[in-house]
Amino acid sequence: MTTSHNQFGFKKGISCSHAIRVVHSAVDTIIKGGNTANVCAIDLSKAFDRVNHYALFLKLMKRLIPNELLALLECWLSTCYSCVKWDNTWSQLFTINFGVRQGSVLSPILFAVYVDDLANLCTFSRGLRIVLYADDILLLVPSISALESLLNLCERELDQLDMVINNKKSCCIRIGPRSSITCAAISMSTGAIVLGWTRSDIWVFLLYDLGCLNVPLTMPRNPSITQPMPYLGKLVGLLLRK
Repeated sequence: MTTSHNQFGFKKGISCSHAIRVVHSAVDTIIKGGNTANVCAIDLSKAFDRVNHYALFLKLMKRLIPNELLALLECWLSTCYSCVKWDNTWSQLFTINFGVRQGSVLSPILFAVYVDDLANLCTFSRGLRIVLYADDILLLVPSISALESLLNLCERELDQLDMVINNKKSCCIRIGPRSSITCAAISMSTGAIVLGWTRSDIWVFLLYDLGCLNVPLTMPRNPSITQPMPYLGKLVGLLLRK
């Protein structure tokens, strides 16, 4: 089973560095076109544990997998049990009706198939791009209105998948000639989650330091930011999980 070329997780021969290179290229293309790159990093809350089995089966049936394999997966997922240990005491077994087993060889493949439609919501030919690395999602667009529209599309798709956005780990940034202009917060259509704009100069500094962003370097105005490397892990962890 293959997944979108916008999904960089769980693929042999493809790593986080490939995803970062694509992000750099997309941001660079937007800026060279005279626009400001508007980037939204979306983190899903307990993504693997929230996989709806019936929605997953529908995704697999659309891919026309053999009935025997589908029946095997259905049997495997419907017989998941767990219990809670407290000191030397064990609770009774209870059925797990959602999620895929983390640590299983099949789970990454099933999850990638589960969220694959999200990766195909747009194409970069329109200046819009969605990059996924496992359950971390990155939206890249040349305007704020386009970002709101794409975010609403993602919200509807995630709602159908019973996925919830973790607003504490999600944020929006702007990189480019007008990144210093103050913008209103980006709200999702439900009004439940508001993603605020964070300072972009740190992000430009990091992207430039990686050698893949061909824009004039503006050193961060924050005097506490003197070394890029301590923030590299935060950048990769927030946008594209290793």
